[in-house]
Amino acid sequence: MRFSLITATYNAQATLPRCLASVAAQQQVDVEHLLVDGGGSLDGTVSLLVQQQGQGALKLVCSEPDQGGDDAWNKALVLITGDWVLFLGADNWGLLRK
Repeated sequence: MRFSLITATYNAQATLPRCLASVAAQQQVDVEHLLVDGGGSLDGTVSLLVQQQGQGALKLVCSEPDQGGDDAWNKALVLITGDWVLFLGADNWGLLRK
């Protein structure tokens, strides 16, 4: 079973590293993590995502202006490959368990 995690970001540099580390720490769970940035983040969020892209489950879907979190989620939904979809806030962290 594969989980697709979708995170929408905007100026999330302060909290995003903990979120990314939490997803990267998942073991025994097949996870893909799709991130969509609202574009225009001024705090280094995009630089952080570009540096981390391709490491483990992380995929940067896009960084472009959108109409808010729901719009960002919808951009990622068309690209998921998982059996289950979860929406994970950029300031959230935790563990998935089988």
